[in-house]
Amino acid sequence: MKLISGLLLPLALLLLLGGCGDRGEEKRTERPVTTTTEVVPEQPRLLATWSEAQAREQAGWLTANVAPRLLEDDEVTQFIDGLPEAFAATADELQAVDPTTTALLVAGFSECANAGFAEIVGGTVSYQVRKTAKHTCVWAPTRVQVFAVARGLTLSAS
Repeated sequence: MKLISGLLLPLALLLLLGGCGDRGEEKRTERPVTTTTEVVPEQPRLLATWSEAQAREQAGWLTANVAPRLLEDDEVTQFIDGLPEAFAATADELQAVDPTTTALLVAGFSECANAGFAEIVGGTVSYQVRKTAKHTCVWAPTRVQVFAVARGLTLSAS
């Protein structure tokens, strides 16, 4: 009982004093001012992804689009217009791309314990495939991904 009554007094004081203080002024901390002239582009946004696992008859088209490439201007329209019928039906987000402001990064990989990702650093966009598990596959479907990126970027050679 002494323990409970011993805790009640400090608790009561905390409650009473908790509301004290000047609420009219905010505490302000000075932060150093930093300026930069570099505009950081947005990161790539995945618009579409297609896999040979869902469209085996498109293996040739998927394989032909594995190597990373940046498409701008008329190339964007040509790519969208040239999609196989199996993929065109799922390309709604690609149809909404404005080629005057947006480029497409098209790249792919073998799905055998791999994952592809794109990133922009300092005006350069890169596409890399990471191993997600230590597997050896006899066969794995090919996956192609299409990302929206800002125009004017350089594609990394890696």
